This record gives sequence, C-alpha cells and structure tokens, in this order.
Amino acid sequence: MKFNQVYPYMKSRGYRAKLPEWGGYWYWSHGEDTLRIYTKHGEDFDIRETNDVDYTLQFIVHRDDWEIFAPE
Repeated sequence: MKFNQVYPYMKSRGYRAKLPEWGGYWYWSHGEDTLRIYTKHGEDFDIRETNDVDYTLQFIVHRDDWEIFAPE
C-alpha cells in the first residue's frame, strides 16, 4: 500500500504501519497529535525529531509496500 492509504487507518483506527524489512513501526499518537516512530531498538520518538528528514520522507513518498496492523 502507499502511505496515503495507510495513514487514515493509523490516525482514525489506531493501526500501526511498517515496511517489510523494518523491525519497528510508525503510529499515530492521539495524545500528542503527531506521528511517532518506534524503532527495532526500542526507541520511540516524534517524527519531527528525526535526524535525517530527507531519508524519512523518502520512505513516505517512494514506497508502495507499506503494511498495516492493529496494535496488540
């Protein structure tokens, strides 16, 4: 799926999104009203705190293999 298809599920239904090779995922934090990144190393941060904005945006714009899943 493209990110624009995944995003509404994240924001309205609390689903999480990931790419096939990722050990982590992205999710919408309603309390903070922002997209958060949870890494395979257990780090959890606001997408606005990413160290490389271009790298992060490349995932959003160019990938069409996003997967969604419900939180446990």
